Amino acid sequence: MKLIRDSGAIEDIMEQHNVLKHLYDKQYPLNYCHFSKGEYIVNPVENLENLLFIHSGSIKLFGIREDSSEYAVCHSDQFTLLGELELITGAQTILWVEALSDVACVSLSFQYKEALMEDVVFLRYLVQVQSRKFYELSQSIFTHQKLEDRLIHYILSECEDLILDNLQAAQFQLHCSRRQLQRVLKALVLDQKLRKVGRGQYQWNENSPSHPFSLEG
Repeated sequence: MKLIRDSGAIEDIMEQHNVLKHLYDKQYPLNYCHFSKGEYIVNPVENLENLLFIHSGSIKLFGIREDSSEYAVCHSDQFTLLGELELITGAQTILWVEALSDVACVSLSFQYKEALMEDVVFLRYLVQVQSRKFYELSQSIFTHQKLEDRLIHYILSECEDLILDNLQAAQFQLHCSRRQLQRVLKALVLDQKLRKVGRGQYQWNENSPSHPFSLEG
């Protein structure tokens, strides 16, 4: 990380990217940081001490499982914020943030937490940031499940009388192609988990072998 304290450069950045629109108090002391491609901006090893307003570059947020494999949380190549959970909770992050390109940001020390928690403009922005991250995380979790499991869950929770009769809507909700959907439907019919009850219509077989999903769950 390269830290720049040039007030003139910081003012130019502020004006160019309108960073201050996310803060009611425009007098916070801010610094300008630069991260090189491949550098870890946030990690569980080092304590994060600043909010980071990312104004240029591309980043990815990810976690690491016990077997050392990665799981994606979200990706961003637009203006975003890092460090908000650490600011609020005081807890150390369990996620990694990697710079996928050269990244530039404006930093604000956590020592101004008390003032930020009273800053209505900042808190509104905080809600937007968290909502977007939560949506991307939920999408990531959902799309990494097997299509068969997603389809069964969709039928049990969304389809009236447990009948799937709109394949186009199912494709959209399940993020799959028609061919992929047809292949899974055929397999579920062969496994007697679904019954074909009409053209393009499939009903959950309540007498089918047990499955991880249930109507109670």
